Amino acid sequence: MRRHGVSPYGVNMGTSDDGRVNITDGTKVAAVRALLDRS
Repeated sequence: MRRHGVSPYGVNMGTSDDGRVNITDGTKVAAVRALLDRS
């Protein structure tokens, strides 16, 4: 998983400067977690 480093709570918390990053990375993290959950 990509981490931006500047976010203390992780990408899914949406603390990035870029609002688009908040949405896209949050969705990616949720999708990855769902996939890992099923496997």
